Amino acid sequence: MFVSLAAGAVQAQAPAATRAQSIRGQVTNAQDSAPLRRARVVVSEGDRQIELVFTDDQGQFAIANAPVTALTIRATKAGYTAARVSVPGGRAGTEIRIALTRSAGVTGRVRDENGSPVSLAYVTGRLLLPGSDRRSDASNRFFAQTDRLGDYRLGSLPAGRYEITAVRIPPELRPAKVEEQLFGPPDILDVATGAVTMTLAGGDAVADVDFTIPGIAQTCLTGPGVRPPDGVVAGGISGRVTGSSGEPRVCATVQVGPDAPVSQVYTDRQGRYEIDGLPAGSFFLEARHAGYLPLYHGQRQPADAETLITLREGERRTGADIVLPRESFITGTVVDEHGEPMEGIPVFASQLRQMDGRLGTTMPIVPRPTDDRGQYRVVGLAPGTYLIATLSTRGAVGAAAGSARAYSSIFHPGTPDAAMAQRIAIAAGRDAHGIDILYTPTVTATVSGSAVDAAGRPLAGTASLSVSGRSGAVSVDSWSVRLGADGAFAFLNVPRGDYVAKVARPGGAHFGMQYVTVVDGDPPPVRVTASVAATLEGRIVIEGPPDLNIAGLTVSIAPADFDHTPPQWGGPRAMFGREDDGTFRAAGAAGPSRIVTGATPACEGCYLKSAYVNGTDAADRPFDFGLKGGVFRDVEIVVSDAGAAIEGRATDDRGAAIRVYSVVILPTDQGLWYSGSRHMKTMRSERDGAYRVTGLPPGDYFVAAVTGLQFPNPDLIEPELLDQIAARGLRVTVGERERRTLDLRLIRR
Repeated sequence: MFVSLAAGAVQAQAPAATRAQSIRGQVTNAQDSAPLRRARVVVSEGDRQIELVFTDDQGQFAIANAPVTALTIRATKAGYTAARVSVPGGRAGTEIRIALTRSAGVTGRVRDENGSPVSLAYVTGRLLLPGSDRRSDASNRFFAQTDRLGDYRLGSLPAGRYEITAVRIPPELRPAKVEEQLFGPPDILDVATGAVTMTLAGGDAVADVDFTIPGIAQTCLTGPGVRPPDGVVAGGISGRVTGSSGEPRVCATVQVGPDAPVSQVYTDRQGRYEIDGLPAGSFFLEARHAGYLPLYHGQRQPADAETLITLREGERRTGADIVLPRESFITGTVVDEHGEPMEGIPVFASQLRQMDGRLGTTMPIVPRPTDDRGQYRVVGLAPGTYLIATLSTRGAVGAAAGSARAYSSIFHPGTPDAAMAQRIAIAAGRDAHGIDILYTPTVTATVSGSAVDAAGRPLAGTASLSVSGRSGAVSVDSWSVRLGADGAFAFLNVPRGDYVAKVARPGGAHFGMQYVTVVDGDPPPVRVTASVAATLEGRIVIEGPPDLNIAGLTVSIAPADFDHTPPQWGGPRAMFGREDDGTFRAAGAAGPSRIVTGATPACEGCYLKSAYVNGTDAADRPFDFGLKGGVFRDVEIVVSDAGAAIEGRATDDRGAAIRVYSVVILPTDQGLWYSGSRHMKTMRSERDGAYRVTGLPPGDYFVAAVTGLQFPNPDLIEPELLDQIAARGLRVTVGERERRTLDLRLIRR
């Protein structure tokens, strides 16, 4: 949005040879001309953001080395209407004064005609000015997008009279520019029934302005499933899917398995479903609906045990209801060091997990910026333990980029150290409110350097900077820039800490890294040399009968140290197979890495027995391949069919047999709790309630039965559950080809 501005005096034009301009200014309150501290000032060239700074305690800002082109400066602050001013190119210096007025906001929810929330819809507002072309005047247009709950906030609105409505852009139109579609011809959009007209004054907050968009509700397939074969009397299952308050979940998916002739059906407008054409047998039911946690029949929350439904021939089971708890959310406010709310600060939730034998976090929920009140809401959360943090704004305070203070990542309640952050426990269907963050600027520096290849020539590619894994900190922030023609790079506004600078050529053929420590002031420039990754040559030996079926066997190199992992690493790399004579050759090894193998479905007892490189078994203990390339010969990888097996059944607290659960096997040595460990396994029970885990290396293990395991990958199991398994699981020792039968008592969480 735009308001009229009074630009200050413009200094003399810079000489033609000057390739940069400086911009200084002040942001004030239009009502009393008082300076607005910590206002957000963004400098853009066209659609590309050039710089971000925050005003100091006197409302002043400064930007050095801005491009000598036409620029746009946009100022925002929570509770005020945003404003922007254009700056012509070719100026030696520019003084700008920007006055902000108090703003208003409108909130509500967008639903479809079934009453379900519509996510990723838009609510638009047009400022109605006498004699203006409402469709063509961009300064009168405002819009906001709904979240997963269908909620929106149309904020930072200047005082005036508005026409407000909700629309959805059909998927086939989304590649175009959003604003052009929203305020273009309305006949190409899904438009809500009944626009709302209202007059807003500065400081107004209008709630519950809801909209319904007709014609976009999902068409659901309801009713019976399939016809049974002739001569077979079919059974069926029916029931309802509701929310925790009893509201029907329309178009919820109900999936039946395993091995059922009907894969899934949908609920009707009353939340009812009917599955027909089922033979005699045992089945599980899983219900899913957007905005709700998926559950199996018999569960009240994801950690509960599932219940199979057993049908006799021709039996029709009714009342198989499933009550879905909704996904949770976390809300709070981000305030600056003066206690004033901050607008546009990205906030995210990251779930704590056990990874590589240490505490870590999963990929964060996509961050959403704080609104014009400084408030945030992170939605779509499953039960678990979370950290809440801001992303670094990269914005300096008061002066040019690279100055001594900037806003960097902060964890709730207001610490840069994840170890000191307050953990937020989320239960199914429960929310956490008031998770506020005190966002204070920290001392920062500029990290600069150059990247070259092994011959000393400038490297073409990208450079990144991230928190070093050796610091033990949870990495949140990372910087990434394109290398200059001379291989140079610079990262601005980096707070104190231990970092690793990485450089890579596109395609990952060249990679290099260098440690950097920021204490006080800018560290010395670093020179990072990128080399071709190392090559492995050797033999894959199969221990087993000559006709052993090892179809699908692959061997991969998995980095074991984050600092030596290329920036775009997406998993174990350099997968290779075995030639007819057992030999192999593979490139792509760099830094400390392990050698891992994939599954061999036709050989359930097969496991990676050893992987020797220069006398070190790299199957468990990482081998450092370095960063200078080279060839490692005489590598010997042994795959054996003599893996151990553990099997049995599980009972509940009362000793009754249960049929649906998961089994987790952990080595007693926590040093073997690493990503992709051959010693860690999870699996679901079979249809008859039995379990069987094969292909285990000889050793000592904890074995446990648990319910509601949402992540079958043992690397991503919650730390609390791992501790429970280590404390309450059965301990067992197995040798090669040994078969152990263990009946397990269910561990409830």
